[in-house]
Amino acid sequence: MNRSVSTTGRQSSREIRDLIQGALVTELLHPSRRAWLVSAWITDTPVVDNRGGEFSTLAQGWPEREIILSEYLAELLSLGTRLHVVTNEHRTNEAFVTALRRRASARGSEPHLGLSSPDGLVTEEEARLHRKRFVTEHFVIWGSMNFTNSGIERNAEDLILDLDPAAVGRAINEMEQLHGAGSV
Repeated sequence: MNRSVSTTGRQSSREIRDLIQGALVTELLHPSRRAWLVSAWITDTPVVDNRGGEFSTLAQGWPEREIILSEYLAELLSLGTRLHVVTNEHRTNEAFVTALRRRASARGSEPHLGLSSPDGLVTEEEARLHRKRFVTEHFVIWGSMNFTNSGIERNAEDLILDLDPAAVGRAINEMEQLHGAGSV
């Protein structure tokens, strides 16, 4: 099963935000042992709308406001997910990686962090990266969208959420081949 979303620059991005939020919240209920976030550009954009507090029971300490990407990923790390973040070499992406490391450390996931640790957070830079994916053991989100505020809110984008086990398996295999399998 998959769901496709296409937006234009003028069209509301609510459909993209709902698709991403639904997948990410579901992942918190049954966290994957490993996940890959691959995006040429990554910023700390809101990904879960917790302004009403409806997701606070899923993640202890989440305030009643929009939860940004580094907060969400730090929660996954604290739940034991091995996270591999791949982005390009541009210095703009450094702010996100720094924020993610800081938040993961504050959540008690510091022992799992490191560029070459066998578990926890691994970051990798690829000079000509253009691929955009978020791959877990339960779903694949892929398309033209970078994980940035512009990608989610402003740009014309195509995005697919794929839940088909065969497609997820192929995506995991691709991520293992390109960016490492890691410990499971």
